Amino acid sequence: MVYLAAAKAAGTSIQWATLAWIGGAVVAAALIITVIVLVSRRPKSMEDRMDEFARSLQAVAPSHRPAGRQGGAQPRGGAAKLQEQRPPRRGEAEPV
Repeated sequence: MVYLAAAKAAGTSIQWATLAWIGGAVVAAALIITVIVLVSRRPKSMEDRMDEFARSLQAVAPSHRPAGRQGGAQPRGGAAKLQEQRPPRRGEAEPV
């Protein structure tokens, strides 16, 4: 009977140690997730959104027209004249 009581008491301490490890792992994971979320969150100011929009427009804007384009009418003076008429974009060097 004493042996059975000792086994029951020993099993209880192992359960508490296991729960402590699980609780520590949950706390550590919560801290890591919080740090990742705080570091990777996006800025929410108006200027940041305008800059992001300008970057997305630059990403999809064609930088030049292909020379052998079929079906499209070329304006007089070609692409060089268009380049001179267009004002430089933000972050773009002025044409020489």
